[in-house]
Amino acid sequence: MSTLLRSLLGVLVLVGSMLLGSACQPDPDAAPTPLSPEAVAERAPGVLSIADPLERALQTAALLRRSPPEALPALQQAIAEAPLDLGDPELELFAMWWADFDPLSALTWPSEDWRASYPTVVNAMFEMNAYNQGEVAFKTLGAASQFRDAAISGVIAGWLRAGGEGLIEHVQAIPDLALRQNVSESLGHRLVIDLGAEGALERVTAMQESGFRTQLLKRVASAAAFQGEAEGVAQWAEEQVTSGDERPSGLPRRIGTRWIRRDPAAAFAWLSTLPAGKDRNDGVMESFRDWMLADRTAASAWAESIEPEAWNEPALSIYLRQLGMRDPQEALTRLASFEGAERVRSMARIGRRWLSRDPGPAAEWLSTAEVLPPGVRNRLRPYIEEARKNAAEGRSGAAYADEDDAALLESIRNQGGGKAGGD
Repeated sequence: MSTLLRSLLGVLVLVGSMLLGSACQPDPDAAPTPLSPEAVAERAPGVLSIADPLERALQTAALLRRSPPEALPALQQAIAEAPLDLGDPELELFAMWWADFDPLSALTWPSEDWRASYPTVVNAMFEMNAYNQGEVAFKTLGAASQFRDAAISGVIAGWLRAGGEGLIEHVQAIPDLALRQNVSESLGHRLVIDLGAEGALERVTAMQESGFRTQLLKRVASAAAFQGEAEGVAQWAEEQVTSGDERPSGLPRRIGTRWIRRDPAAAFAWLSTLPAGKDRNDGVMESFRDWMLADRTAASAWAESIEPEAWNEPALSIYLRQLGMRDPQEALTRLASFEGAERVRSMARIGRRWLSRDPGPAAEWLSTAEVLPPGVRNRLRPYIEEARKNAAEGRSGAAYADEDDAALLESIRNQGGGKAGGD
């Protein structure tokens, strides 16, 4: 039995002994006296039928700690007949116990028992496998196609807990680009859990400079912001944020979209201090877009409460595009006060959508409204002419929705047809 599994089961047994008031507190690392397969078969049904969920988990751990591999058939039968549900903790414990000595056989279990077909169970057996044999565990990821993310997370956690030697290099060498990106996300997430944001950044920065290192640093930044260490990683990222038309670093987006879920005020306070340019605009826009999808009421209230400034115009443009679905005149009028590039782009989008929904009134207003800058009117002219023709013939306009707003628009439709604020 591996050190990881022995320690885990031992801790559970120790906790159980304390809860029961036992004067004897066993050493979690001490090897327990194994039971015979017959004894396991006799005890398992009663243990797995205990009503108290904590006691059931503790007793299951104690039984597994004393069960030799030869007791597998008896435990399989007891698990199959036990009143357990999908993903119950006892199934996770059994998965780790099984994977500790026969990982390849254990990997077939989720396809054979519906209760084991659950992410946490798959994660447990892959973590156990990787703790014992990291590289071997990677080769078996194909057996978890239904729960690939859970398997990847388990492999990363297990290998790192075993010391992590060769893990980063192994991930970097994965030939399949999509799989490498997926595993890298999990690696960045786990590095922050194990080392903290500062330690994770130091470890990855120490790697030889490469495109992979750059991407992994971004994933560490994302994970740190998600896990509540946004302030520290934001300070680290500031020197790498680009300005003007320089190629975006992507860090404002990665940090902002995670931070916004925990503390919108702090996220926007940081974004507002970054150098003006595409990088900041991208971070502000995508962070607000994610906030709208997560909490439309709070995001809308924020957008209504602030005055347009250069840094927040990308966020407000997202809000006003939504407003334009129910009140295009108001949205276009408010956009007219913007100074950045989002003014023309957003006004043109709102105008096209309006022309597609209500071609006659939209064409009349858009062709004469003084709030429309000449550049917007020129961009809309062919759509206005088409809308007038459609209106005269009694036909509706063509659809001009923009692909980059597809997710937001779908969310708005699902939550009430575009009405700003509220649910």
